[in-house]
Amino acid sequence: GSNITMKIDNKDLIVTAPPAPRTQGQPGGGVSFSGTGQPPQGFRAGGSSLSISNYRTGGNFNTWPNLNSIGFACRPGDEVLFSDFKVLASGRADTKNNVLFGREAGATYAIFKNLPGVTVTADGIINVKNNTDRTIVGYADPSHGSLTMLRTEFSTKAGRKPVRAKMYVTSMGSCEVFINGKRMGEDWFIPGSTQFRETIGYYAYDVTSMIKQGENCIGALLSPGWYTGYMTFTVDNYNFFGDTEALLAKLVITYDDGTRDVVTTRPEKWKVWKNGPVEYGSFFQGERYNAKKEAGISVNGNVNGWSTCEYDDSRWAQAETVTPREWIKPGIVARFDQPVRVAEVLTARRVMPVHSDDNHTFTYDMGVNMVGVPSITVPAGWLKEGDVVIMRYGEQLYPGLEGDEQEYIDLYGYTGKGKGVAGRILTETYRAALATDFYTAKGSGEVVIQPHTTYRGYQYIQITIPGHTGPLPVENVKGLVLSSGPVPDGTYEAVTADGRTGELVNRLFKNIQRSQLGNFFTIPTDCPQRNERMGWTGDAQAYSRTATYNADVRNFFRQWMVALRNDQTTSGGIGSTVPSYNTAREESFPDGTTWAGAVCMVPWQLYTQYGDLQTVQENMPAMKAWLEGMARFPFSDEYPHLSARTTGLADWLAVDRNTPSDLVNNAIYIYLMEVTAVMADAVGDREYAEVLRQRHSLAKEEWNKCYVDPATGKTRNSKGGLVHSQTSYATPLNFNTFSDSNLKKAQDYLAELAVNPSASGDGKNQYPSCSITTGFSGTPNILPALSRAGKVNEAYCMFTCTEYASWLYPVIKGATSVWERWNGYEMAFRNGGDNSMNSFNHFALGAAGQWMYEFQLGITTDHRKGEAGYKHFVLQPSAGKGFTSLKGSYNSLYGRISSSWTADGNGNMASYSATVPANTSATLYLPVSESAEEFLQVKGAVFKGKGFRNNIEVAIYELESGSFRFTITKKGVKAESF
Repeated sequence: GSNITMKIDNKDLIVTAPPAPRTQGQPGGGVSFSGTGQPPQGFRAGGSSLSISNYRTGGNFNTWPNLNSIGFACRPGDEVLFSDFKVLASGRADTKNNVLFGREAGATYAIFKNLPGVTVTADGIINVKNNTDRTIVGYADPSHGSLTMLRTEFSTKAGRKPVRAKMYVTSMGSCEVFINGKRMGEDWFIPGSTQFRETIGYYAYDVTSMIKQGENCIGALLSPGWYTGYMTFTVDNYNFFGDTEALLAKLVITYDDGTRDVVTTRPEKWKVWKNGPVEYGSFFQGERYNAKKEAGISVNGNVNGWSTCEYDDSRWAQAETVTPREWIKPGIVARFDQPVRVAEVLTARRVMPVHSDDNHTFTYDMGVNMVGVPSITVPAGWLKEGDVVIMRYGEQLYPGLEGDEQEYIDLYGYTGKGKGVAGRILTETYRAALATDFYTAKGSGEVVIQPHTTYRGYQYIQITIPGHTGPLPVENVKGLVLSSGPVPDGTYEAVTADGRTGELVNRLFKNIQRSQLGNFFTIPTDCPQRNERMGWTGDAQAYSRTATYNADVRNFFRQWMVALRNDQTTSGGIGSTVPSYNTAREESFPDGTTWAGAVCMVPWQLYTQYGDLQTVQENMPAMKAWLEGMARFPFSDEYPHLSARTTGLADWLAVDRNTPSDLVNNAIYIYLMEVTAVMADAVGDREYAEVLRQRHSLAKEEWNKCYVDPATGKTRNSKGGLVHSQTSYATPLNFNTFSDSNLKKAQDYLAELAVNPSASGDGKNQYPSCSITTGFSGTPNILPALSRAGKVNEAYCMFTCTEYASWLYPVIKGATSVWERWNGYEMAFRNGGDNSMNSFNHFALGAAGQWMYEFQLGITTDHRKGEAGYKHFVLQPSAGKGFTSLKGSYNSLYGRISSSWTADGNGNMASYSATVPANTSATLYLPVSESAEEFLQVKGAVFKGKGFRNNIEVAIYELESGSFRFTITKKGVKAESF
């Protein structure tokens, strides 16, 4: 907050705004006043405005309608008069809602009536007068109102039995719907995130069992969702789409005689109430729930009684039509995806030892970095009316207290000893998101506290219960894991000779799935905790292949692609986030193929994994527009088929920062031409497919001339300077960009840099052996590129590395989800660390999951030969040093594909088992020794000879549906069915 001192009539006037519970709270837009006499310096006579907030000084946010406090201080003998004192909204509030607090607005001047020395005259003048011998100070709370509640009553046709009822519902904001006192469905935050400027989605619900013959009631609770309030880290995006939530619904009732009734949201039929128990709700800031207000909406103790016909709504006002802003002209269409739902219920694992001195505040460990809300049972007798339970959240604890908490010698000064913050929750990673929930008790009975208009990512929850000493039992602290993505159902379980490595890679696999579950939240968000939670296209592009293995994400991504098309610029460009926050489609064509390429990459992954031609067909015009836009910007006269729109974001967060953006972005561009040609063929657009193939061939030739030194075969920048980095080989190799003449050297260089990354570039930087120097572009590609080259040992060496930077480095630091940064822990706690961009739940670097499925387990399609959807698929498992067994599965649309093997720990496979689902077939490429000559087959597993695939010598079997076991020796392979 801020303290501003001004002089009026030689009297001292102090307007104060004390901070909110978390660091720098903000009271809102400004204070307007006018006074008599000489105005204070910097203000004009007759009325002025000033900001009393830090609103634009670091991305912090206010929490209206919880406006903190407004107060006055007056010295002995002084008197000050205020007229037209008001607090104005910041952001994009509409004119009629611009005044948050004033004489007749919000809580009104009535809040000042009990302050010492303050009176309000009949004509609205605030008089502050001090007749005492000491300074008087008084504050009043201008918090006002609650989230909007709506209700309507209707009757079914007399003498007719309702046999079917369907509710179609959406909102500008989010809504919960109730019918006859019961909540409709299990979905949260309807309708989800979208580009509201052009599309609002709706969901349909079968509510037949909820409709009664005779009198019925529908109720709805509205909350900001992704429409009003805070969104993204950009201050001006506050209330971007609107400042008032609204409901749009239609109930269609079919009777036994075939006739119908339709109930709609016509305002004259609905009433509104804005003083219910949910006083505030925000994804970023949290929820404020006042149980003392439950009495005003309950019937016979049922807190949902307001949505029954027994409820007396005589105090409720008439509902009004909410008109969207003039630039919002959406189509209203059904959504494809699953709404947000409870995916899992967790119970706290332990109470942490650090607590407040008064024993009111304790911290509970949920065991994993989850995304959702708590469900807390407070026993009877622990609370009394008016007590406020406070819940705060953190992904990490400050270290230095327990043996299982990492400690760094430079954390707290030269001694390396933990000081006062050790064991407390780390909130800095939430940035400007308050992420705090408040619950005001109505009495002493047992209560279950469960916010339902907010969410966030957290592992630790700090709960303050005033008036009671001691922690809650851990079984009373639960976490509702929320997600709109299907629960990951792929499996993976490795065993290694040392035991520990197997445990670490198994945890990595679970962490990847945990981050996908939490961040697939109606859009693929980058993170679930801070004031961001945006649909970054680069994250989705890099991770989409892994996502398609973990779960059936067809409809999830199909829905997100609607917003992507809505945001495509008029010149065909794709931005870095979807949805974006623009009042109209932009004209520009943004740089950065690693991000913008999501327009082609996501449909490609859905096609190869699921055979999904529908999403391809829907997005083909958008793909064409982007590819043609890229082609309009030639890289140079010498390289006209490369694109100049490749200098933006690329290998984001790379350790070595040594790979030019245009090198990798042009490689991705070339690959996307290749795969879009395949998709164009698949949907019958053969003419455009041929255009892309010709362009691809020329661009690939130019890329090799531009970025590969002809003398050494090493990568270089467009000026001829040496690059020679992991990413500069990994991404082009995996995307089939190196020419045949350059391919072998590129594969060998990548293998060398995998083992010795210190040789990268000019060799002046030192990195641990087998560690990662890649970022967003290189990370998804480096292990597949090594495996495709037959460099299995090098791939496994990188995969099992535990030094910084590596996939297992966060795991040995205790990670239960994938981190945004390889060294997130150090960034959080070392001297000079930076938590402004340090999420501990970020799926992008978990793209290694693709390699675990596709190359370790060996489950994939031969999509370079046009195969898609796993009607026919490929099995090519690979064992690496230290691994003695691996088993796992991918749940394809045809059924579960299982793959498992045992090995000697030196990379030599001893046995292999697989299950091929009904109505499918597979080609098995089984690693064998050069000397193997005996190959026994069995019905359904026919030996086709030896060959090479991915530069590995293999025995080739054609498999029908069924389960098979293969015993592998130096002499050959024996096949069995089981």
